[in-house]
Amino acid sequence: MGFRAANRHRSIVLAKGGHYWIYQVLFAKQDQSNITPIELRDLRKLAKVYAQLTEEQIGDLLAMKEFVEIFHEQEIQK
Repeated sequence: MGFRAANRHRSIVLAKGGHYWIYQVLFAKQDQSNITPIELRDLRKLAKVYAQLTEEQIGDLLAMKEFVEIFHEQEIQK
């Protein structure tokens, strides 16, 4: 019998053409069951903005620490 972690959170990832995945929102299901229609509208607008970013702009956002790069299977330090 294996251990199965409870799925207690929802996350929203905004993607740019399958190349960049921009992790945007994490919330506990106990606090909010889903996003509102207004939040969905705003996230769609934000996804369109992200889709227009150039490689240089993304590099700048990373350098300014506005974005944080997470590598595949990277351990997150608390």
